[in-house]
Amino acid sequence: MLTNVSRFSDDGLKFAYQGDILKKNSIEIYPLDPENNYKINSSLVNHIDCESNDLDLKELLFLGWCHNETTGKSKRRNSNEIVKSSVTNHENYFVNVFGPSKVVVYTETGMNIVNILKSKEKIIGMGIEGPYIWLLGENMVSKKYHYDQNKQLKSFTFNEAKGANIINFQVLQADEKTTFISICTDDKVYIIDPSKRRVSTKLTLEIKSCSHVSLLDNNKYIALGSTEAVVVYDFLSGQEIYRWDIENVSKISSIGEHIAVLMANRESIEILKIGEKNPVGTVIAKSTKILDFISNSNKSLLISWLNVNEPNFRDLNLNQIVNADGVVNINDNNVNYKAEETNVDVEVIAVNESVNKGYDKTQKISKANQAKINHDLITALVEGGDNEIISILELNTWTQERISNFISSKLDDKSQTIRLYSVVANKIEQNIWDTNPIPSNWLKLLMFYKGSELDLTTDKKIWRQTKHLKSALRASTSALPVLLGIQGRLELLKTQAQLRKELSELSMEQEETDVSEKNISYVDGEGDNFVDAAEFLDDS
Repeated sequence: MLTNVSRFSDDGLKFAYQGDILKKNSIEIYPLDPENNYKINSSLVNHIDCESNDLDLKELLFLGWCHNETTGKSKRRNSNEIVKSSVTNHENYFVNVFGPSKVVVYTETGMNIVNILKSKEKIIGMGIEGPYIWLLGENMVSKKYHYDQNKQLKSFTFNEAKGANIINFQVLQADEKTTFISICTDDKVYIIDPSKRRVSTKLTLEIKSCSHVSLLDNNKYIALGSTEAVVVYDFLSGQEIYRWDIENVSKISSIGEHIAVLMANRESIEILKIGEKNPVGTVIAKSTKILDFISNSNKSLLISWLNVNEPNFRDLNLNQIVNADGVVNINDNNVNYKAEETNVDVEVIAVNESVNKGYDKTQKISKANQAKINHDLITALVEGGDNEIISILELNTWTQERISNFISSKLDDKSQTIRLYSVVANKIEQNIWDTNPIPSNWLKLLMFYKGSELDLTTDKKIWRQTKHLKSALRASTSALPVLLGIQGRLELLKTQAQLRKELSELSMEQEETDVSEKNISYVDGEGDNFVDAAEFLDDS
């Protein structure tokens, strides 16, 4: 059973959402307009009231969007001639599978039901192929339907997976005419070619708990995301090409030469590239969750994330992510970050400028040099001493952006994380009043990204060190009000002394003015007695 609804249509023009189907029995359909930068107009949001159709969202098993393209003719007058042209209409349809065996197809607004399918057996999987719906029954019988018809168009039985636990059933669209089906069990993934009269198994790949499958690079490769890793295989031979030890993947999708991976905790999207051990880019929605994403024309990702109680949307160019040299946060509209091909507002987590003397500027550094520093730090964490690690950590080339990038994408080993925490905590504890902000930035971001790996309940050394650090911070915290009070008094005395100086200078200026008034000599009649003109005439 699903606990929430969040799904883009394939063209990115519709989004279905319900944050908690256990409490609400309705789904909201958001119309999306790229010309309006995907901003939401609440008055245009449509609501599917499931209760009015005797449906219960608590029974929702699967959902998706199918679409149908129809070609029509249009006429327009050009001068004295009538010009005829063909117009392609793209219509989306929202597909819901309610347990155990009912399929409901809505119009793209959700206002009307187009079709209701009832299966004779329990449905354990659903996939979409353009205007077609594929259903997988519990007896491993797969059937194909047109979205507005009740008669099946094709069916086959897949005996190889009978009796197995089915984790995922998915339709892979290689091109307009070629389709494959993936069936994921606890320990295998079957890639099936249903195009022929006799259905054949193209590939059988051994991987545990695969949750999502995607074709890559014009169907040259196939990528699988599981609870243990993301693995790329050659689509013809089934040979493993590359592997990333990224656990608990919810969704993967190709974007040009890259692979976008949505983590199961919905906290980040990692951008991978074959040949690169670590992610080449990361997208987060700080303080909230990413709902869904789709690859948009192999150049950008259309991402939805939760902002308070409703979804927000943004089309994020791939270059913005890969060239950011850090973690891109889409949940901030206050920072304007412009990439090469788009003007979308994005925040790249950056360093806060320090007012501390000696650390007010960060040295510029090339990516190659930063990569070398990253490598040296990893080596020092494995083989070096504490002083060597500290000397690298305190380089003023470390911005918050670079620290975030290192911790999130380079710090893979738990033992390295613990070693780094130990060194940083010890450094701060030894000099709690140090004005250099870099160690505290390391500690803050280390706790943010890797806090779950620091198990205080089992590691006594880490527990003791954390206790000592807290004691040192508590002592500095208790002294802070006293110091602030002293600083306030000193500022008051300084202001009073300045005021006395200004008053003294003002008094001296006044005395000089009085002396100068006594020595004034009047010329040109300015000192003569004044005679009224009228009195002068009377006397005459």
